[in-house]
Amino acid sequence: MIAPDDLTAMQAVASDRWRTHGPYVSQHVGDLAWGASGPGAEARTALLVDGGYAFRDGGDWWLGGSDDAQRALVSYARDAGAAVWTLEREQAKVAALRAAGYRPSYDGFWHFAYDLTRDLPPFPSGVTSGAADPARRVALHRAAWAPSAFTAEVYDAVRATPPYRADLDVVVEGRAYALAWLDERSASGELEPVGTDPAHRGRGYGARACVAALHRLRAAGARTAVVYGATDPANPGPARLYASVGFVAVDRHVRYLPPTRQNAPGPGGTTP
Repeated sequence: MIAPDDLTAMQAVASDRWRTHGPYVSQHVGDLAWGASGPGAEARTALLVDGGYAFRDGGDWWLGGSDDAQRALVSYARDAGAAVWTLEREQAKVAALRAAGYRPSYDGFWHFAYDLTRDLPPFPSGVTSGAADPARRVALHRAAWAPSAFTAEVYDAVRATPPYRADLDVVVEGRAYALAWLDERSASGELEPVGTDPAHRGRGYGARACVAALHRLRAAGARTAVVYGATDPANPGPARLYASVGFVAVDRHVRYLPPTRQNAPGPGGTTP
């Protein structure tokens, strides 16, 4: 479990990185909040160094902070035999990984961005806050992500984790939702997670939830928003959904494997 003070420190580092490099940053403050409070949070840990951090989820690490801090953390990750996720455009981190003997795997997902300074589709109807009906919100998430460890207790923890805001916890007609996170310092937002009841997929509810969340983020001062989606051709739904709303794929998250794990299969593949 990640301690609240450690989460606050990590979010400050991520926010600083976003102010100078956004949206080409591996993690948003919303990723950290959701990861530290959502399903599986009890197994996640953090390693903080001067100017950076490693968010650790089992054998996979996400690194944040200055280039120097991330280079130091790559060495720690290699010694621990940990896989490291990075955006392809994070060139300093990629160079450090390759120098340490890391190689890219087939595992990855799209990094979508939305320019909130441009026009948005009209605000949809039927929008409520998930916090207004917690039991229904939990049931919706569980249906969308079945099988899911999301419970009422987990939802309570999510809502108690900064920068959660009830107005950014958007539900459309009880059939789809988008949880948005705002980083005021970098004027950026993230949708994490997004889900639609399987009984109502393909009918536009997910798109409406995303549009409502984007409107709310912009009204709160965000100028950019990001969301992630699978690159797996067998699961094209998320990419189609975000493209239909107006998100643009600007980068790709790639899982790099250390020398000790390059012949072992990962969640979705091995090294090419």
